[in-house]
Amino acid sequence: MKMTGSDYKKTLDEAEIGDKFEIKGPYGHFLLDESKDAVMIAGGIGITPFRCMARYATAKHLPTKITILYSNKTPSDIAFKDELDELEKKNNNLNVTHTITRAEGDEWKGRTGRIDACMIESVPYWKNAVFYVCGPGAMVNSMASSLAEIGIPKDKIKKEIFGGY
Repeated sequence: MKMTGSDYKKTLDEAEIGDKFEIKGPYGHFLLDESKDAVMIAGGIGITPFRCMARYATAKHLPTKITILYSNKTPSDIAFKDELDELEKKNNNLNVTHTITRAEGDEWKGRTGRIDACMIESVPYWKNAVFYVCGPGAMVNSMASSLAEIGIPKDKIKKEIFGGY
C-alpha cells in the first residue's frame, strides 16, 4: 500500500500485528441509485467505489445502464483492470472506457487524454443519467464544473474525493 501521510495511512503504518480496529459504515450519499442510468467518472484509485457498484449491479442483474469513464496516467496505473474487463463481459449494461493521460510508446492502444465533454457526450444516455465522480480533489472539482457547463443539474452529480494518495 502506498503510504502518503494521510491520518488513515499513518494509523495503518503505525499498527502492529494483532491490533484491532472498529470499522463503521458505509454512510453517506455516494450510493448507486438503481432506478437511474449512471455515468461514473473515475480518476486513479477513485475507481474503488465504482468497482463495487459494478460488481453489485452485475450480481443483481440490474437493468441499470452504467458507463465508467476511467482516467489514469499510464496503463500500469489502471487498478482492477482485469476485474472490470470481466464484469463488462458478464454485464451487457456495463461499459468501461479507459483513457490514459501519459501514453508512452506503442504500449497503449486505447483512448488517450483527459475525460472531457466530448467523451461524456459520447455516452448515448448522458442527458438523463446520474453522474458519479470520484478521484483526487482537483479532478473531482474540475469534472463537476465541466458537467455543469454541459447542462447537468447539480442534483444529478454525486461527488466523492479520494485524498491522501
